[in-house]
Amino acid sequence: MASTLMVMTNGMVAVNPLINKALNHDAIKDFTYISMIANTPLVLVVSEKSPIRDLRSLVALARQQREGVAFASSGLGTSIHQVLASLQQATDTTFLHVPYKSGAEAANALLSEAVQVTAVETVVVGPFVESGRMRPLGVTSSQRVPRLPNIPTVAEQLGAEFDVGSISGVVAPVGTPPAIVKRLEEAMAKVLRSEGMQVLFMQGGQPMPAGAEAFQTRMRKEVAKWKDVFGVR
Repeated sequence: MASTLMVMTNGMVAVNPLINKALNHDAIKDFTYISMIANTPLVLVVSEKSPIRDLRSLVALARQQREGVAFASSGLGTSIHQVLASLQQATDTTFLHVPYKSGAEAANALLSEAVQVTAVETVVVGPFVESGRMRPLGVTSSQRVPRLPNIPTVAEQLGAEFDVGSISGVVAPVGTPPAIVKRLEEAMAKVLRSEGMQVLFMQGGQPMPAGAEAFQTRMRKEVAKWKDVFGVR
């Protein structure tokens, strides 16, 4: 039996259905979950020229200028948009959301000072921070990233739970036979131990529990989490 596999993210499962009501599938029920791959957190950043020095000053400015602080994202439902939504909920602020077509465009908008803040994935933010072109305010994962040990998490600065990242995993068509699921799980376990994945983890990606059960359990938690963030009951 031949199967088509797909890489799916938590945004596709838990956020897109809340934003796009035209979606005609249930991401929990309509796929067979195989295994998570990794979590890629982000770093909240401002331009080196920005007067904003830290997360506290960003939040203070956003409270003073509701919808006056422009936050660039890579589009509705994306991981950067998730950072924005979570930050607004956690700090009782409202930013001016400026969606671009990609994370690269959002980063360029920040560097050109068209916007004041955005978020960049940990696996690509290093050169911007090391060159001084971007000032990091906080990592969006619940724990610090080993490659960027001096950047505190948003959670530790707020003193509240904050954990946002792009969690990726492999899914198969619904109804995939259990024997094939098991073989795919075993193959993914080997992939996650591979040299290439270890390089990703060293660059800022974070390992996630392998296996179908862990993947589906996490996605159910993501659905509940983002319904709360976006105020959906």
